[in-house]
Amino acid sequence: MKGIKVTYLKKIKSNTNLNVAEYPKDFNFVAKRIFFVTGKKGEIRGNHAHKQHKQFMICVQGACLLDFDDGFMKKSILLSSKTKGVEVSSRIWGVQKYLQENTILMILSDHQYDEKDYIRSYTDFKKFISKKIV
Repeated sequence: MKGIKVTYLKKIKSNTNLNVAEYPKDFNFVAKRIFFVTGKKGEIRGNHAHKQHKQFMICVQGACLLDFDDGFMKKSILLSSKTKGVEVSSRIWGVQKYLQENTILMILSDHQYDEKDYIRSYTDFKKFISKKIV
């Protein structure tokens, strides 16, 4: 699906395991915000799209199923390892399903928080992508 890029992070083994994601090889933006979401088993988060912001997601603990929708196609990606990340472009509807207790999803964003960038209604999202700007 256009707008979704799965990346397998470089894993370096030494005395400890080190997983590395690098700009611009693994994600195509400079992060201006990083946040962590801790979810309970069965919890659903997301249910929104961004007008302009891009994100890069890595599940640093547990397992999370990411469902994406560009208004025409749908795609699901399982994140259950620190060695896999997903870059999400703007204009993609996203839902995260937490599959294990204490799952932690780390998200890097190319913008600081701005509520005006969020589309929180799927109906408004469909209007937005069909150029009927919300």
